[in-house]
Amino acid sequence: MNNRISITTDYRDDGGPIEPKLRLIAEAGFKYIHWCEHWVKDILYEDFYIEGLKKLLKKHGLKLLDTHNAALDHLCEPATEKEPERKRGVRLLKNRIHFTGKLGGDCVVVHPPLNTPDKTVFLKRWQQLGKSIDEVLPLCEKMKVKIAIENTHNITPLAVAQLEKLFKRLSPEFFGFCFDSGHANIAGTLNMLEDYGERTIALHLHDNHGKTDEHALPGEGTVDWDRIMRALKINKYAKPVNYELMLRDPKLDAGEFLKKAYKTARKLAEKAI
Repeated sequence: MNNRISITTDYRDDGGPIEPKLRLIAEAGFKYIHWCEHWVKDILYEDFYIEGLKKLLKKHGLKLLDTHNAALDHLCEPATEKEPERKRGVRLLKNRIHFTGKLGGDCVVVHPPLNTPDKTVFLKRWQQLGKSIDEVLPLCEKMKVKIAIENTHNITPLAVAQLEKLFKRLSPEFFGFCFDSGHANIAGTLNMLEDYGERTIALHLHDNHGKTDEHALPGEGTVDWDRIMRALKINKYAKPVNYELMLRDPKLDAGEFLKKAYKTARKLAEKAI
């Protein structure tokens, strides 16, 4: 597992070109990436862009592990209650599924519906999410790409119940869970990795102090890493382990940050063997 370590591409989301980021990621020792570019933008990837990225990944010895779907609140979300916006969200999701499959990845991570005090609206959003997933399943099957719903930092028992309904209805062949350790530490829901270990098909691992989404290196916060790595081992998580880390201080050298991140992740990964 020592070389089966991944990192999100937006470790420093400066809006610059992607090749310098990929070069630094590869030089630090990572072999896999979780694509997190443009995840808050309504951007469609054309085939010429995908082919260009494929060449860059090969040049730097990297592989695409999985992809973060676009998340734009109600503007174009697959879970929004407004139908025109939902259809735009489905268009974006289909594009990310196509992108991921073409580059050899196996999963697109999707945010669950946003919380709302109105229970009726909240349940409608989950209904819309299920409808959107049904619409993209044929493409998932064609591209051999799964959908993973991520746990949020403010997840509620009602949301968990809706997620479990989707688990029961949708085949694990195409639908699963993305465990976010930082969100779980804030919400007090580390048990979700244990409860849904068999459905876990993607990871966003990072640390914090239980209050804000810091995306810090493991060991810099209060996340129970022994518990997480034990759960991954028990559930025989087979994919490379992905870390969703952020370089918050623009004065820090990105290369040194990535090398430190890789060293930390490699040491932690030994606990999951």
